[in-house]
Amino acid sequence: MKTELDEIDRGILRFLQDDARGSFAEIARQLHIGESTVRYRVKRLLDEGVIIRFTALLNPLKFGLSLTALLMIRIDPDKLRKVFDEISSFEDIHYILQCTGEYDAVAIFHARDMGHFNQLVNRVKRVDGVRDVLVWMATGFVKIEPRLNTRSQTNL
Repeated sequence: MKTELDEIDRGILRFLQDDARGSFAEIARQLHIGESTVRYRVKRLLDEGVIIRFTALLNPLKFGLSLTALLMIRIDPDKLRKVFDEISSFEDIHYILQCTGEYDAVAIFHARDMGHFNQLVNRVKRVDGVRDVLVWMATGFVKIEPRLNTRSQTNL
């Protein structure tokens, strides 16, 4: 369900995407609105699910996670929800996307080394309802950009 956003909402979102640690007072100053307006708007954006949470974007390499893999997963249609729930519980898997086509899902994870990598791949393969897993190893980060463009959208 879309949420109606006005220019103030989009301005707040742009600011928070650039620096979620910025104060409401600073956002208010830059947008020329009251701090109470910012507080109210951020609370509403959280309540409506536009903002999911505030977090820090970490560099996996700094944590010794030097391998990144993409798993294309084919799933038994009768067990789709069960497989998604189980794989979602794996702490080392960071993204799971349901998709169309030959495979039903893409899962992305970071691993310390080949032993850790193989352990995660085999754990996914053993999930009841997983039919097939195609493994792709990433060879580099080209772009990681979690920010959404709020400028060109009238609604989210």
